[in-house]
Amino acid sequence: MARRRLMSDTAWAEAMALATEERDPMRHYVLSPEDLSALSAKRSPANRLGQAPLLCAMRHPGRARGPDEVPPAATLGFVAGQVDVDPAVFAAYAGRAQTRREQRAMLMAEQGFRSFGRAEAKVLLAWLTPIAQTERRPQVLVARLIEELRRRRILLPPLLVVERVVHRARTAADRAQIGSLIAHWESG
Repeated sequence: MARRRLMSDTAWAEAMALATEERDPMRHYVLSPEDLSALSAKRSPANRLGQAPLLCAMRHPGRARGPDEVPPAATLGFVAGQVDVDPAVFAAYAGRAQTRREQRAMLMAEQGFRSFGRAEAKVLLAWLTPIAQTERRPQVLVARLIEELRRRRILLPPLLVVERVVHRARTAADRAQIGSLIAHWESG
């Protein structure tokens, strides 16, 4: 049986989009002195500029950039200014897929990010279920889950996985409430 989608495609696109508004890069993509020091150790300006927006995307919206995804011009310009590289060199970044994968894995290890898996799903389901007992709006639950994934430095899984965790948390919350009502009714 197909599940009803919790959020529209437009709402998902907004949740997953890289920051594009002029003030958003300043809010989400300021690199720390430690970040800048690590990036300055990269061999070429293209690698410095390629890895900086990748790191920024891991932090917000909390996912790795796609292989053909180019950061918005405002974001690229803001990040390029911080690493002191011309934004035009981004086109030369990591032409090989293997290089991109290796650099992504290296950044994840250096920055403490991890991928979403079954263990994370279990822990986050337990975290979200009590929230779902009082908050029933799926959009709010999705937003809280995404915020928690970012806080825990877990890269966002596919959207259908996020929806499944929210569905399961709501179901578990319903069962807990029904169990509580039955226990109360039987004791009274």
